[in-house]
Amino acid sequence: MSSGFRAASSDPSPRRRRSAPPRARSVYDWLTLALIGASPIPGLWIYGAVPFWAHAPLLALCYLGSLLYLLRPVFFPRAEAAACPPAFLGLAAFLLYGGLMILRADAPYEASIEMLRLAGYVLAFQAWAGLAGEQGRWRWWLALLMLSATLMGWYAIIQHAHESRMVLAVERPPDYGMRASGAFICPNHFANILAMTIPVAAALLAMPAAGAPLRLLSAYTILVSLPPLYLSGSRSAWLGVIAGLTVAFGLLGMRRGIKRALVLFVATPLALGAVGVAVWLLSPMVQERVGDALKGNVRLALWRDTLAMIAAQPWFGFGPGQYRWVYPQYWHFLDIYIDPEFAHNDYLHLAAEFGIAGAALLLGALGWALIRLVRLIRFGDADRGDFLIAGFVGACAASAVHAMFDYNFHLYANVQYLAAIGGIAVAVLRHGGHLADPAYWSRIPFRGAALAILPLALFALTVRAGASHIMTLRGDAFRETASLDRALDAYHAALRIDSANGAAHRGIGLVRTGQATWNFDREAKAEQIADATARFARALELNPRDLAARFGMARILQAQGRHDDALAALRELVELAPYHRDYWVELGLQLRTMRDYPAALEAFERARRIHNSEQINLNIQFLRRRIAESAAAAASTP
Repeated sequence: MSSGFRAASSDPSPRRRRSAPPRARSVYDWLTLALIGASPIPGLWIYGAVPFWAHAPLLALCYLGSLLYLLRPVFFPRAEAAACPPAFLGLAAFLLYGGLMILRADAPYEASIEMLRLAGYVLAFQAWAGLAGEQGRWRWWLALLMLSATLMGWYAIIQHAHESRMVLAVERPPDYGMRASGAFICPNHFANILAMTIPVAAALLAMPAAGAPLRLLSAYTILVSLPPLYLSGSRSAWLGVIAGLTVAFGLLGMRRGIKRALVLFVATPLALGAVGVAVWLLSPMVQERVGDALKGNVRLALWRDTLAMIAAQPWFGFGPGQYRWVYPQYWHFLDIYIDPEFAHNDYLHLAAEFGIAGAALLLGALGWALIRLVRLIRFGDADRGDFLIAGFVGACAASAVHAMFDYNFHLYANVQYLAAIGGIAVAVLRHGGHLADPAYWSRIPFRGAALAILPLALFALTVRAGASHIMTLRGDAFRETASLDRALDAYHAALRIDSANGAAHRGIGLVRTGQATWNFDREAKAEQIADATARFARALELNPRDLAARFGMARILQAQGRHDDALAALRELVELAPYHRDYWVELGLQLRTMRDYPAALEAFERARRIHNSEQINLNIQFLRRRIAESAAAAASTP
C-alpha cells in the first residue's frame, strides 16, 4: 500500500523469523523503556506529576531514555535504527514552531519550560514505538499501565471509605468534598486516567492474542475503575468514557464491515447514555453535578475571556506557557477569585498560546496519524494491532472530549500515559510488518545517532531548570516561615544554577522588601531597598507580565515613604489585574494610609465583591466610622 503502509499477510512468519535480540541488547532496551516508563507509571503517584518540581526529574529520565534509544544502533550495529512513527515529523515541525515562538514570548523562561515538556512527549512516543513491540514487551507494559491505574482506583475507594481528604501527605482542598481523586489533588485529573484506561482495557478484553492473563487483568481493570470514576464526580470524564468506548467498539466493529461499525457507533452511546440516565435518576450526587453544569460555572466566563485573548493575537498567539501571564489583561467576565493558569478548554488554550497556525499544525499532525491508524483497520489485516488501535483511538477520544472542559493535555503524567499507549500500539504494528516508516526516513544514515544530541541538550536544560525551580521553592518555603537568611541562600543557589529564573530574583526582592520595611538602620535599609529594586527590575526584564514583581515594586515605594508613587503603581496594577483581590486590598490600605477614606472604602468594597475576608470587613467597618465621623465633624463646624 501507499502512504507508508505495508500490507500484512495472514502468515505470521515474518514475526517468527525475527531472531531474538542478544541478552545485552534486551537489557539495554528494558532499561531504556524503564527510564521513559517512569513518567506514566510511578509518575502518576507523585500527585500526577502535575507540578514542575514533580515532573522535572521524570522528564530528565525521559530524555535519558530517548538518548539511549537513539544511540542504540551505535552500541548494537544490528539493531534497528530510530523509528519515525505516524505524526512524528508533523509533531517535530510543531516543536520547531514552538521553539521559534519562544523568541516572541513575553516570558521566555516559562515558554522554554513548556516546550521542554512538549518535546518530552514526542520523544517518549518515538521510543515506545521503536522498542515496545519486540519480545512481547507490549503485554508487560500495558499490564503495568493498567495495574498502576487499578491500584490507584483501589486507593481512591479506600480514601472514600475512610472519608479521608488526605492525598498521600497533602490534604485535598475542601472545595472538592469527598470526590475521589486517587493520588491526584484534583478529582478530574484522576478521572481522566480512568477514562483513558477503560477503552484500552475493553479492547484488550476482546483481543484473543492478548493472552488469558492480560485479558483477565483488563476485565479486572474495568470493574475496579468504574466505582472511583463514579465517585470522582467528573462530568467531563463520564462523557469521555462514553466517547472512548463508542469509538473503540465502533472501530472493532469495522473489522467486520462498515455496517457493523455504524451499528456499534450508534448503539454504544445509546446504551451507555441509558445507563447514565438511570444513574442520574438514582444518584443525588450525579443530579447535583449535572445540575451545577447546566447552571453554568467559571468555565463559561474563562472561555469568553480566552476568546478575547485569541482575537488579540489570532494567528500566532502569545507563545507557549504564556496563558497565565497574559490572561489578567483580558479578565472581564470571570468574577471570582482564582488563579487562571489554564482556560479549562485545551483547544482554546492551544489557540491562545500558539495561534491558529500552531493549533492547525498540531491538530493536523495528530488527526492525520489517527486517520492512518484507522485506515489500517478498514483496509489492512493487522490482527492484534486492530485491537490496540481501537483501544488507543478510544483513549484519544476520551481525552479529546475531556479536554473540552478541562486541561488534561497540560498534565504531565496523563499525556505521557496516552503517549505510552499510542507508542505501544504503533510498536506492535511496526514489529508485525503492518506499518512501515516513510521511505525517505529509512534512507537517512545514522539518523538516530545524529539526533542524539537533541535529548542530551534537552536533558541538560531540564536538569538546570528543575534544580533551579526546586531551590526557588525552598526559598519560598523559608520566606513563609520567616527564615530569611536561609531563603536568601536558596534563592541565590537557584540563580547560580540558572540566572534566567525570574522567580528567584523576585523572591530575593520580596525578602529584601520585608527586611527594609522593619529596618530602622537607615544605611542598611537603603542597601536592602536598592537590592530589592534591582531584583524586581530584573524579574520584570525577564517577564514584563510578572504582576507579583510589579506588586513588589509598589511595596518598595511604600517602604521608601513615596506614597504618591506607590499609589500610582497600585492603581496601574489593579488595571492590569482587575479581579485580583489582594491588589485591591493593598490599594485600599495605601489610600487609608494617605487618609483618602472614601477611595479606600471603594477599594475594599471592590475586594469584598471578588472574595471576602475578615480583614476586608474590619477595614470597611473602620472606614465607614471614619467617614461618618468626618461628616459629623463637618456638619458641626459653623
